Amino acid sequence: EETKQEGMMQTSLSKASVLKAMRPSYFLQTKEGAYQGMIKHNLLQNTRASVGSSLAFTDLALQTSKLQKYATQTGKSVLEYYNLITPRDYEDPVQEKLTLFTPFLSQFKPQKNLLLQGVNSNANEFIVLNRHKMVVGDYMALLNMIKPDVIVSPIEQVTNKCGKRKVGRAIRNAHRTYADMRQAAQLQNSKLLYPVLYEQADDFFAQLDADLRGTLDGVMLFNGLENLSLAARFDSVSNLRQSLGDNAIIGTHVNATPLIAAVLSLAGIDFFQTDYPLELALDGK
Repeated sequence: EETKQEGMMQTSLSKASVLKAMRPSYFLQTKEGAYQGMIKHNLLQNTRASVGSSLAFTDLALQTSKLQKYATQTGKSVLEYYNLITPRDYEDPVQEKLTLFTPFLSQFKPQKNLLLQGVNSNANEFIVLNRHKMVVGDYMALLNMIKPDVIVSPIEQVTNKCGKRKVGRAIRNAHRTYADMRQAAQLQNSKLLYPVLYEQADDFFAQLDADLRGTLDGVMLFNGLENLSLAARFDSVSNLRQSLGDNAIIGTHVNATPLIAAVLSLAGIDFFQTDYPLELALDGK
């Protein structure tokens, strides 16, 4: 059995297969914005025991009562969800690192090491680079230099306190920027994620121009997650997953509890990119 696993560890996969094999994953980021590590789970089997229960999926079976409440909301049985969250056949055969380039991280500091390797060197890792309030031209110039595997197209920062006018402007600008970046991403063989404000996730395709439909590599969900019930979040992500197809990448920028992360992973989220400080996670807070 050990020999078989060692053989799988040496298997070479394409980057598309790598992304597929990573679901579900959880990403951590320090207060300074530099990526420090990723926790990879089989949901019931925690692969990094030193991380506190606030982020780890520690024995989700013990949270059956919460799953029961959620199952009641959605009209599904607990057994149906429990079967989904039992350990899956993840052997983690991939050794290469992937690079995620995202606009919503802390202040970009060129003098810092851009390719910070992280603390969990045995897992499949995204190396996250930092960019904050950088003009789109600079953003594109930097990604051309670094050539990341996955790029989140920029979007104007929108909070729950922003008015509808700003939200609408952000969506229009995001659409134009995405169209401008498509060619650059294709030349680099990078996956380009379209930024979506979470409130617009359900009617997302109604906002897209016809020429973009069916061409998306994936989406990155921003903002508004906490305003929805757990069942609504599940339905929203499930609908988006069904619309995009199983090969598309869906990420979200959010601080999520273990239960929320588990439910959204079941719904089709591929990764969580968060500002949750690694120091607090390691302390179990």
